[in-house]
Order: sequence, then structure tokens, then C-alpha cells
Amino acid sequence: MTKNLAAAPQWPRTLARRPAAVVFDCDGTLADTERPLARAKRKLLERRQLACPEELAELTVGKSYQDIASVLALLLPGETVEDIETEFTRIARAEIAADTRPTAGAVALCARLTAAGIPLAVASNAPAEILHSTLAGIDVARFLTAVVSCEEVANAKPEPDVYLEACVRLDADPRDSIAFEDSGAGGHAARNAGLTTIGLPPLAYTGYPAHLTFTSLADLRLAEAVSRWDKNAAPVFTPA
Repeated sequence: MTKNLAAAPQWPRTLARRPAAVVFDCDGTLADTERPLARAKRKLLERRQLACPEELAELTVGKSYQDIASVLALLLPGETVEDIETEFTRIARAEIAADTRPTAGAVALCARLTAAGIPLAVASNAPAEILHSTLAGIDVARFLTAVVSCEEVANAKPEPDVYLEACVRLDADPRDSIAFEDSGAGGHAARNAGLTTIGLPPLAYTGYPAHLTFTSLADLRLAEAVSRWDKNAAPVFTPA
């Protein structure tokens, strides 16, 4: 059965005016990496003759590799989080390199935003090496002014550090900027940083903490909003 999008909360944010900047999450938002990441978790556990719990995906979506390793460590007594993270990163790197594609509408949206003169960045919980490789592989790196990995800031999502750093690098006020996120951890990070937060599935199915929700980056309602963002329009949001 198809899930319904959550009703958009009545926050005082709209897409009526052009944003100062747009900051994307990577995994699950720009890059369809959820399947290779799921395989990486499963393979790590299968090497120990363990089944992958159904709830593991929900517990780890949008989390940093260190936080994913911390969850896996609960299933692997006697193993350190550091060793698990190292092994998971190695498996994930190979899986992502072998099977990653852009999400629906990702390349086209980045191209349209760039044409409108809106600076773009990525703020991600992925390790920097994997992050840069993934963005190049899905052909969106050419549109980005800044790329921020959680390795470059004090705290990973759900803390706001990666989004705040992305806005600093873009010289943009977070309050006049937009974030695209697909996870609760990322949604909290973006919202706490002050950005208007657009939720994509699975975050779009629950709504909070997103201000607005869309079915994908190819959503026609989003395309309509972007078409109204003129290069010369002031980057100020209007009350809902």
C-alpha cells in the first residue's frame, strides 16, 4: 500500500521567494544509496552468521557511520565501535561505488537552481572520501559550491553543525536558506540550524521536523516553486 505524505505543519515558511542558498543531504536525498548501505550492514552481520534485524534500517537511517557502528555494536558484544566502523566503511565504500545512482530529479533540480543563480551545498553524515566520490559519481559535484562532511565539524547530525558550516561556506544566512532531507536526524539538524526544511520520503511520511514535504526532487509542485525564483528576487521568505 502506498504511504501518504504527512500533512505539512503550519510553520511560518513558504517557497514564495528565492532562497539565499540550498543545502542538500546526500544519502537518500541526492544519491540513491540506501540499498547499498543496507547491503553493507547485512554483509557485516552475515560474516558473523547473524541475521539483519528488520528495525536496523529505521534505527540507522541518516546516521553517521560512527553512529551506525554504535548501533551494530549492540548486536556484536566484544567488538569495538571503532573496529566495526572501519569494517562497515570498507564494505559501504565498495557497495556504493558498485551501485549508486542519482535520485529522481536530483540532477535536473541542481541544474535549475544553478541556472537561477542559487548557490548549492551538500551537508552529509557520510565520510568525506565516500561523500565526494558519490557526488562525482551521480554527476552533481559540478553544481556544488561547498561540500561538508560530518568529519569536518564537531558533531554529526542530528546536531546542526554540518548545516551551519555549509551556510558559512556559502556566505548565506541559514534563515534565508533551504535544506532538503530524507531522515529525521537530518531534518532535526537542518531545522535546528535555522533552515527551512523540506522533507522527502521517508521523512515526508512523518512530517516533523520538516516545514514542507514533497514526494521527491522531481515533484511537480517543487518544480513550480523553483520556476518562480528569479535571479534578482530578494532572498526573503514570506509568512504562510
